[in-house]
Amino acid sequence: DEDDKQIVRELVPTDESGKPLEGNILEENEYVVRVYTGDKFGAGTDANVFLSVHGENGDTGERELKESETNMNKWERGNVDKFTMSAINLGEVKKVKVRHDNKGGGAAWFLDRVEVEDVKAKKKYYFPCQRWLATDEDDGQIARELVPVDKAVYE
Repeated sequence: DEDDKQIVRELVPTDESGKPLEGNILEENEYVVRVYTGDKFGAGTDANVFLSVHGENGDTGERELKESETNMNKWERGNVDKFTMSAINLGEVKKVKVRHDNKGGGAAWFLDRVEVEDVKAKKKYYFPCQRWLATDEDDGQIARELVPVDKAVYE
């Protein structure tokens, strides 16, 4: 939890000099995640939010989204919070799982959508939610599994 505040590290096989092995399917990649809190009364949350990205080659594992690159106070109504994560190359992204821990005074959260950008492949994935993650709203769930939609359908 030092320099970059991350507690998860992806380790890829290397040769003696530290260079990644040739033809290794486990090459490292970077993913930019944008989380959109809805623009509804009470949409923001004080809870801790966790996300995992799942692809054809594996998943990132669940990560706490701690340090927003765009907002000091994350998860506020109408805000977009941006995070960058390193992981193995997931290939085609198939789903994301997002949840919160229901902690804090205002834990209920209205999640509009999640966008995941595969930096290496220069491809964006769009995951609409438009639902509450709250024990006292909607269906009472604080976790959602989202699948990508085509951007044209999404807009």
